[in-house]
Amino acid sequence: MVATKTSHVIRHKWDGTVNRDYSLDLRRIPFSVDQQISTVAIPLTENNVFVTDIEYSPLVGGFAIVLNSGKAAFLTAQSLKFDPNVCQLLSKYVNK
Repeated sequence: MVATKTSHVIRHKWDGTVNRDYSLDLRRIPFSVDQQISTVAIPLTENNVFVTDIEYSPLVGGFAIVLNSGKAAFLTAQSLKFDPNVCQLLSKYVNK
């Protein structure tokens, strides 16, 4: 997985080619602010949002990401293939 400044997370195969079927556009992935409170998941609407750091966690089966806006989120999916049609971004809102 390679994150770009155009809000995409691109999946590359081991031979270096791009797997376009499994590349992600962050602007199309539902974003939930808090799973404990029943909220509607909506895509990111901020302009020029992109991933600045991404780490895969095999223990929980997803990607921890940090956005350039300072928000942190967890990218998860119903399967480990991370099909773009079933991915979701989760974040915990902290009130300060």
